Amino acid sequence: KNPLSAIRGYAEMIQSDLDDMPKAEILEVVDRIVLSSRQMFELISSLLEVNEIESGKMNLSLEVMDIVHILQWLNDHYHERAKAKHIDLQFHSQAEQYYVMANENTTRQVFDNLISNAVKYSPYDKCVCVRICQDKNVVRCEIQDEGPGLSDEDQEKLFGQFSRLTPKPTGGEHSTGLGLFIVKKLLDSMQGNVWCESTLGKGTTFIVELPVAKE
Repeated sequence: KNPLSAIRGYAEMIQSDLDDMPKAEILEVVDRIVLSSRQMFELISSLLEVNEIESGKMNLSLEVMDIVHILQWLNDHYHERAKAKHIDLQFHSQAEQYYVMANENTTRQVFDNLISNAVKYSPYDKCVCVRICQDKNVVRCEIQDEGPGLSDEDQEKLFGQFSRLTPKPTGGEHSTGLGLFIVKKLLDSMQGNVWCESTLGKGTTFIVELPVAKE
């Protein structure tokens, strides 16, 4: 209810004090309404997606696709957001292409969430590194940050719904508590896997594996 309460409160402020508010203050309050509405939209979208997943209505078509171009695009997409926090966002690939059997939109959503989280929870002046490699059966991608790390207790509830973890976004970013739950369910639907390796105080690495596309 938090975003909706904020929208209501700011709107009532304008409604009651409009004649006494300078234009700059009105614009500031409107900006807060816009931000809260975006947060509400994100939460509703996540809830709808969770409902679709849990009702078994999500039917993904899997195809042969190159995962490198998705990771490169996301790296470029989050470059400015990382730069604003003085975070060095790096992407390392041992080969120019890695082919997996997956759904492109779903795969993009999975890595969008994980790279976004790495930037969101990393302190200023740190590094986020995305690496990709392959063995006989899986393509493996690692998203490593230099944040506060996760305790054993946090790691146990990491992929649950509405998980409230100890680390908080370092730049005032919004979190629904549903992102990693959705990531896990989406990867399950593509016969993929995700897990976390972390030491408290020494950063966190999320590892994703997807099936190699056979010849």
